[in-house]
Amino acid sequence: MKWASALSDDESLYYAIRYCSEEILNQFRGEPPDLVVIFVSEHFRKSFYRVPEILASELHPHHVLGCSAAGVIGSGKELEKHQGVSITAAILPNVDLNPFHLKNQDLPFFETGGSSRFLKIPSGQENDFVMLSDPLSFDSERFLTRLDMLFPKSQKVGGLASGGKIQGENTLFLNQKIYDSGMIGLALSGNIQMDTIVARGSRALGMPMFVTECQEDALLKLDEQPALQMLQELYDSLPTEDQQRFSQDIFLGIAKKGQVSYDDDDFLLRQIAGIDQKHQAIMIHGKVEPFSVVQFHLKDGESSKADLDSMLLQYQNRLLTNYPQGALLFSCMERGAYLFGRTGHETERFVHHIGEIPLGGFFSSGEIGSVEGRSSLHGLSSSFGLFRTRKSK
Repeated sequence: MKWASALSDDESLYYAIRYCSEEILNQFRGEPPDLVVIFVSEHFRKSFYRVPEILASELHPHHVLGCSAAGVIGSGKELEKHQGVSITAAILPNVDLNPFHLKNQDLPFFETGGSSRFLKIPSGQENDFVMLSDPLSFDSERFLTRLDMLFPKSQKVGGLASGGKIQGENTLFLNQKIYDSGMIGLALSGNIQMDTIVARGSRALGMPMFVTECQEDALLKLDEQPALQMLQELYDSLPTEDQQRFSQDIFLGIAKKGQVSYDDDDFLLRQIAGIDQKHQAIMIHGKVEPFSVVQFHLKDGESSKADLDSMLLQYQNRLLTNYPQGALLFSCMERGAYLFGRTGHETERFVHHIGEIPLGGFFSSGEIGSVEGRSSLHGLSSSFGLFRTRKSK
């Protein structure tokens, strides 16, 4: 197994892909890759249609997976809000790659026994999954719930395409095809093993509360009180420094089911989309269920740094042999320089703990990652997929 990563900020899409391709082929001694994972910044939107043909002519990959991005990561560097192309490639002997694409309207069939029709792999087979989806047209949380039922032992990682503000502006690349909606992915099996790491970026405020009334993405009552009133009371109780950041940096954490006590890591973060004064409601990006346990969280750079180091260090300490040879990083758009105070913090910490292995990725609008056997859609997080040869049994 061989991995390579390259990054270019050339203003020309063609020359950016060509540069990355040359870098990768040099590392592979001219051998075409089995897998190319490509992320292309939104600055090239008018030329997205050219991506498959340029890749085909420059790299001759067997499989391609990628999407549009608000910013890209590659070759140990991060480009935020700047034009760029990231390509991470792999030569994968004795590894099977099965591509798939689903539309949102496929989900009812997928959930009622039609999974083989879409994934083309038998359930129960040892597979790991890398997935990319359009946040404006696909219910990733619903899909992940079913996928965990079908493949409970599999690791899942990925991200939601970013850069587009209206449906149709995000783009997904799968082999020679281009999609502007749905989800694309690859199931990987054979001589490959994927590990996942999810690092979060917030600290909890106030106390956990029950959702006692809600409608889809609207929180109406928390602990039998109007949700907006509870948010205002929380704001009034905070120190001035937190109040100044409140409107931009507040998130809602939704607790995982089955918890008795709650730590920060037990919540899946969702952005607050707005408020409804008339109904005293809070709108969130995502769905919430009645009697869920929720808690407000504040974006916090110091907590994020500590959690990132902790998760990477824990993984490092587990690696006695069989180190990963390549990795993908899906980092929330809300992280980066805004959260850490400078560009490149996450890639630097990754190298510090894991080593200088090829790492590519992008700044996403949502992150997919497996934690303790459950796959979830995260917010304000960084989700890593790390690839190594499978241990023989």
